[in-house]
Amino acid sequence: MSLVIETPQDDECMLATIAVLADVPLSVIRQRACEFAKVPNWSAIPNTFMYWLTVNKLCIDFNLTGIPTIEEWRKKVSLRRQPRQIPSGKGSIGFCDARGAHICPFEDGLIYDPNDPSHPRTLKQYLKRNPFAEAIGIWVEKVI
Repeated sequence: MSLVIETPQDDECMLATIAVLADVPLSVIRQRACEFAKVPNWSAIPNTFMYWLTVNKLCIDFNLTGIPTIEEWRKKVSLRRQPRQIPSGKGSIGFCDARGAHICPFEDGLIYDPNDPSHPRTLKQYLKRNPFAEAIGIWVEKVI
């Protein structure tokens, strides 16, 4: 099985990850996010309280558990404990580097980077391709 990822616009890796895990087109997620946040486009609210409030709302609306909350994200960033491997199942994995943060969906040990969706990679391959990235956390989608 492989995840289907639409290419996001700037700063939409979170929306793309939510879209993949919810199995909903990115355009639908983008529209719902912008309507809820009352912004013309997603890049208008980079990593603000409203950003995380909107992410939380989307996760509730689409019954997602594999996306971090603001508290979970901040805790992982402060701990800086790199995961060594990706578990089976689906979820998301967060990265940080000097440029900022990034999140990608994963499935059964492969990372599907929204910025390079046609090349799924293992964690080792991803970090080799992105040598300044540091994996900060993994959130697994719970089967309900």
